[in-house]
Amino acid sequence: MKHWKKLMLASLLTASMTVGSIMPVYAEEVSEDAVTATQEEVNSDADVYEEAPHAENSWRYENGVMIEQEEPNEGIMPADTVYGTLHGIDVSEHNKKIDWEKVKASGIDYAILRCGYGSDDKSQDDKYWERNVTECERLGIPYGVYLYSYAKTEEMAASEAEHVLRLINGRQLSYPVYFDMEDNSTLNTDFAAMASVFCKKIQEAGYQTGVYASLYWWNNYLTDPVFSNWERWIAQYNVTCDYEGVYGMWQYTSKGRVDGIEGNVDMNYRVENDGENGNLVVPTHFQDVNYGDWYYKAVSYVADHKIMTGLSNSVFGPGENLARAQLVTILYRHAGKPYAPYENRFPDIGEDEFYTNAVMWASSKEVQVSTGYSDTGTFKPGNNITREELVTMLYRYAQYSKKDTSQKADINSFPDADHVSGFAKEAMQWGIAKKLIKGDNGFINPQGNANRAECATIIMRFMESVQ
Repeated sequence: MKHWKKLMLASLLTASMTVGSIMPVYAEEVSEDAVTATQEEVNSDADVYEEAPHAENSWRYENGVMIEQEEPNEGIMPADTVYGTLHGIDVSEHNKKIDWEKVKASGIDYAILRCGYGSDDKSQDDKYWERNVTECERLGIPYGVYLYSYAKTEEMAASEAEHVLRLINGRQLSYPVYFDMEDNSTLNTDFAAMASVFCKKIQEAGYQTGVYASLYWWNNYLTDPVFSNWERWIAQYNVTCDYEGVYGMWQYTSKGRVDGIEGNVDMNYRVENDGENGNLVVPTHFQDVNYGDWYYKAVSYVADHKIMTGLSNSVFGPGENLARAQLVTILYRHAGKPYAPYENRFPDIGEDEFYTNAVMWASSKEVQVSTGYSDTGTFKPGNNITREELVTMLYRYAQYSKKDTSQKADINSFPDADHVSGFAKEAMQWGIAKKLIKGDNGFINPQGNANRAECATIIMRFMESVQ
């Protein structure tokens, strides 16, 4: 993945570019000072839900009609050229009937679908929700959802959460459920309390959650520390996202163009500031990988590069052990899945397993990443990978890739250095020198099993420092 700093982004946007049929356009965000000054607060909950249930009034809408905003053309920034990350759209009934087959063919990576607005009333379901979600599932387009909020009390926020849960019951989301906080009628309410009630109910149902708002709202209204518990989705129509905190998605224009959608469409980047050096990584959509987890960045990295997949679309299994067959499959995937004909090389490797080609490749004379067990002549694909086996396979893969593996470290400072097997000693010296492995509470623990989170971390270090 290419990492770019904000100052570098602007210099890339001096000329227009086009990728496939995706044509996003950038602009500066419209100031909201004037809008805020003229806002009139609705006096009761009934005003919001009964009199004008779908009359959005925000920095984007006036009486339910999208405001035509000036978005001077600052150039077109293709996702794969600038970030190498995921590029998505968010849609609602405002986008009318969408040809999702054309959308998928255009190269869009994911979609965030509005399921509805306000309280749990069927009349407030998005008119195109059912069609949009059915088409995304039929075509295999990863998606998340959002609900436009009018909540001014905790009871209203709870009803809005029930609204979402009713609509997504039995659905297969790959991305979070977002709480869209932008309506002017909710000003001067307890935003932290509203979001807490909504997100807690969604999380208790087993879904990841996030909050959507404009940059202005994030900087001026949504400042309570509680918002760090959920993914932030920032809306700023600009060539860079100027939010200084951690965020998971950036809506950068409302005037994108995608084949299959009539007129303009909101465009988004799925990005994440790693908090260390300004680099951007892709947040995971796994329900068991959260902000603050020590392995969050590594899982984001391997998922973004399609090096490791989850146990399912929504579960990564960071604490689960990694099997030998899974590791050679990861390396095989990274190598580009070269042709590897089946040979009856190991009695425990069948011809039609998901890992068969990977094992054939890894154990071939040209590669020699893993040769199996010499004492039994078997490969033992289901055996949990040990820490020394993991480092050894990476060491051999580096040699196969013609990388410099001459750097070595003295491992004798570790109290269990003598426990390292003979076949793994040279690889372990290299792995420690390259800081791929940094010890386990002061020990190498060479025969200890490496779980999926540890493997993701070591593989990320390998890809960044060796490849």
